[in-house]
Amino acid sequence: MLLVESPQGGMDVQRFVTLSAPDHSERQVLEGVLQVLADAPSDAEIVTWMGMAHDLPILISGCERYGLTLPRGWAWLAFGGTDRQRHLDLARIKTANMKMKPIHLAEVLAAMDIPGKITCPPFAVTGLIYAGRWEDVQSACEMDTVSTSLLLARWRRLTDGRAQADAVEDRILRRVIELRAGRGYIAALEAHRQRRFAGKLTEAANDAAVLAPWLDSDVA
Repeated sequence: MLLVESPQGGMDVQRFVTLSAPDHSERQVLEGVLQVLADAPSDAEIVTWMGMAHDLPILISGCERYGLTLPRGWAWLAFGGTDRQRHLDLARIKTANMKMKPIHLAEVLAAMDIPGKITCPPFAVTGLIYAGRWEDVQSACEMDTVSTSLLLARWRRLTDGRAQADAVEDRILRRVIELRAGRGYIAALEAHRQRRFAGKLTEAANDAAVLAPWLDSDVA
């Protein structure tokens, strides 16, 4: 998922592409990821959950296996992906740079009421791969990406008061629902959106009753 952040705060989905078997070989998946990095702005950053200990080392090992070269400006990935300015690993932040006991993404999402792990539990993905159930694998990976983007929206609020997490969450979910219509997890995302919206309406009505009680009275 390629997110573009606004100078005024907030973010939006620019691109959401899934590279997976059976349509792509492992080499083609890696080449596709490298092309996204090559096309990205010079100040783009990678956002992951536990990426420093899992995703990026696997990416680098795969590139070595197939003799691929990192795009210009991304050579720092070859040294572990530890550039704090270009790689935001949300798991590192939550665990004091991995000094605390690692926590599962699902635990964090549940605590923050962010949708995640809708299609299957994490331990089941390996079995889906071996079974060749690629659509299910894609859905699981896409859902993790969506969850991480929503977690990023919450994190951005810590350092930028203009970044309204609820508004950004709704915008990301709307884009995903549009771009991934037909996926099994879409109904759950739509239900989450509607529940959030209903909560906001109730909150607004309660505020109005306290701050402007005359709105419910007859005006002559």
